[in-house]
Amino acid sequence: MLPVRRLLQRSAAGKSAWPSLLVTGDDMNGVKRGFRSSAPVERHPVMIGLLGMSIALTAHYTLRAHRRLQAQKEAEPFERATMVLGLDVGLTNTRLAGLDTNEGNENTIATEPTSVQIRSGEVIVGALAVKNSVRRLRDELQHDRPLVQLGVDADETDPSFKVDSMLTTLLGRLHDNVASALEKDEHDVPCVVALPTEFGDAEKDRLRAILTEANMHVLGYLREPVAAMFASNDWDETFRNAVVFDMGGVESRCSVLDCSNPEAPSILSTQATESLSGEVLDEAIIDVLATDFERKNNINLRTDSLAMDRLRDAAESAKKELSTAKVSHINLPFITADQKGAKHLEHALSQSTLQRLTFSSLEKSFKLIASVLHEAKLEKQDIDAIIFCGGGMKAKYIQSEIATFLEHPTVVDVGNEEDAVVRGALKAGQRYWYQKEMKD
Repeated sequence: MLPVRRLLQRSAAGKSAWPSLLVTGDDMNGVKRGFRSSAPVERHPVMIGLLGMSIALTAHYTLRAHRRLQAQKEAEPFERATMVLGLDVGLTNTRLAGLDTNEGNENTIATEPTSVQIRSGEVIVGALAVKNSVRRLRDELQHDRPLVQLGVDADETDPSFKVDSMLTTLLGRLHDNVASALEKDEHDVPCVVALPTEFGDAEKDRLRAILTEANMHVLGYLREPVAAMFASNDWDETFRNAVVFDMGGVESRCSVLDCSNPEAPSILSTQATESLSGEVLDEAIIDVLATDFERKNNINLRTDSLAMDRLRDAAESAKKELSTAKVSHINLPFITADQKGAKHLEHALSQSTLQRLTFSSLEKSFKLIASVLHEAKLEKQDIDAIIFCGGGMKAKYIQSEIATFLEHPTVVDVGNEEDAVVRGALKAGQRYWYQKEMKD
């Protein structure tokens, strides 16, 4: 481009101020190829250098300002919040634990079933959805598809039927329950998430967005087996390898941890099975009750949906009771009726009977443990400790069988096995908090 002053000079001399757009071979002397000009191109290396330096400095300081704003944004939840949260999104239940950082040790745990029901176009999550739930939210988090109850006509494009919005509702409710218990009214609360071992980056990003909508700020993630280890009350730093056995409502997962660095343990191998779970035990108990009732009354309760709902509730209660008691007395009056009148179900279920019912499931879990050890290239004698977590591990006889199979490593005390994972996540959040306090 010609300087304005030269254009004016050429115009005053009676020459065209604007060069021709056509370029011929004779016109190329002293002219940059591809452009037509009646004057030689003048290069200004100093100006070009100054311009480049200006652009570089502008980019540098813009980037510094962006990083400073980002750091301030990430620090804001710490600056404002007076509580820290830990989250465990389980297949059966979702738990959120909260700690009052002003009080130091005042904490609470809120629990909701990770379930959803869509009835007449209405979305129901949590405890209200359990009875008729057909989908589990964590199952669907790995699939980008709507959650629509079978047999219900619904608009699949409706955003209210998306798993993200349902989890937002569920987690928002848990957040409110924890905040209320701690007498807090805060948003954008720091939270550490215990992440399922099968979740990848895509699920992490979705969870972060969901938690943001539910008024929580993700501090970081740790895997569920690691969170269970952090829940330990008496961890021995001489432990090198540990097995974490997590028995939940839907599946059991066995993981091997390298604990040589107890501050940052790593997962050497992990596998899951549905052959041993809370639901498997429930179904075994239901089968015993229904079979015994049919033998006595010649009535098959399995065809009665209302009776089966009551049997499921009774089986769940009996299973929990038998984790410590020797016998559970099950009494269900008016379970059904025939021409002769109402029928009642009474049954005394012993712990030894439940052990016999779960024997085949335990055998399959032993194969799972052996496979995980093989994958980690370890033998039974290499395992220093075992950590039991999950609601199913409240059954001490199951713990005993697994410990015997592993040749009796040290059983680590994690308190209540049912909420060990969420308490471990909360401890990690507490650690982040106090590290920040020390830096300040």
